Amino acid sequence: MPVRLTEFSITEEAFDQALNPIQAKVSLGLRVLSYDDLSIKNPGYHIFLAHQITKETFATIGSIRNLAAVFGGDAKLF
Repeated sequence: MPVRLTEFSITEEAFDQALNPIQAKVSLGLRVLSYDDLSIKNPGYHIFLAHQITKETFATIGSIRNLAAVFGGDAKLF
């Protein structure tokens, strides 16, 4: 999924005797982008559409399986 980096910070928490950082904490903030946030020429636009098509396909498969479970496993729906 395409994302936009909204926040980035590094906090150095521990140092050695020469004051070199030896432990740090990194914080990231991300926002998921949709096709509305991207131009059609942006590669992220097509990545998002592929992701969306995959989600919709799995949702359709799941719905058909749920209907088959309601009507019985041997029922032909289509």
